[in-house]
Amino acid sequence: MLKSVFIPIVFLGTCLYCDAQDNSGAIDKITDFPNKLFSVIDKKTKKLDEELDRQTEKYVRKLEKQEKRLKARLYKADSSKAAQLFAGDPEAQYEKLIQKIKNEGSSDVHSMGAEYLPYADSLNVSLAFLNKNYQLLGNSKMVPADIENTLAQVKQLQAKLLDADAIKAYIQQRKEQIKQYLSGEATMPPGTTGFLSNYNKQLYYYGQEIREYREMFNDPDKMLKKALEVLNKIPAFADFMKRNSFLAGLFTIPGNYGSPDALI
Repeated sequence: MLKSVFIPIVFLGTCLYCDAQDNSGAIDKITDFPNKLFSVIDKKTKKLDEELDRQTEKYVRKLEKQEKRLKARLYKADSSKAAQLFAGDPEAQYEKLIQKIKNEGSSDVHSMGAEYLPYADSLNVSLAFLNKNYQLLGNSKMVPADIENTLAQVKQLQAKLLDADAIKAYIQQRKEQIKQYLSGEATMPPGTTGFLSNYNKQLYYYGQEIREYREMFNDPDKMLKKALEVLNKIPAFADFMKRNSFLAGLFTIPGNYGSPDALI
């Protein structure tokens, strides 16, 4: 746990230290900034967004069908007892989960989930910084609306990844409920023997899908690395990073963090 937290701290500290090295004065315009960055980010996040929607619906629908078959068999064996397991109308819950992730808007996100994603965090902060300081892009062909749209797309994907985590947690909870119910049966009703095995398999595969999307979202291409290299030369960006990154929200970072004096 300490190791996983230490690595992001080093990452953020390195960025801030690099900023502190170039503190000779304000930079009026950003030069060598990759203008295609926003379109590249839009394309990548939109693809991940659509894939996450598709895969979530795929796995949730499979689980929903499995529960329908289980329900029919358990009701046939003992309808009054089985009614307790399905009292919460799981079919309706599955449908709500699908609709939530498909209709998620670009709201503010205050968490990255169970795992900190350093480059995804840097991307989010960079877009927010440029959105507030558009004039730094100088003669760029981009307009403020382009940055706002890209930032909204990134936040939407972040929100959907959190929704996916919540869906996985619900499925895990539901699996435990079914497992507890079946373990109390003296004899397994016909056709239910392999249910938990299949259910657990779908849960595992969906968890793997979510992890892959997180890794792809957090995988920086050369263009993003170049953009961060340029932004790290601006002292104001270092201060913005300290105040607005997800990692900064987890720790109290000193005002002189990243400066040469702070390293003595």
